[in-house]
Amino acid sequence: MEFTYNQKMSIVRLLLDIIRVDGKIDARETFLFEEINNELGLLPEDHFKANEYNTLLSLCVIKAMTPEQKKAFSDMVVRMILADEEVMDNERIAYMDICEFCKIEPVSL
Repeated sequence: MEFTYNQKMSIVRLLLDIIRVDGKIDARETFLFEEINNELGLLPEDHFKANEYNTLLSLCVIKAMTPEQKKAFSDMVVRMILADEEVMDNERIAYMDICEFCKIEPVSL
């Protein structure tokens, strides 16, 4: 799936938020995060730049994506939530809120 640089950075920003939402960062999440960064063609230093992105603006970028891009993004978020093999309520709520705001059809977690 093709994404612009701004879309990629917004994806990474929101994935970082998902990783942090349960209050613990698992090694499997870290590994998957790096894998997704590689899939997106981002450099290691882009991770630090993504921290500077605003979550609300990132959500707006995602909301403006094509349906196919939104589906790919949603798949990444679900992969991240499932990475540690434990779905916490706050992860589920965050995912549902992202989907609602961005007009993405959620999957069952």
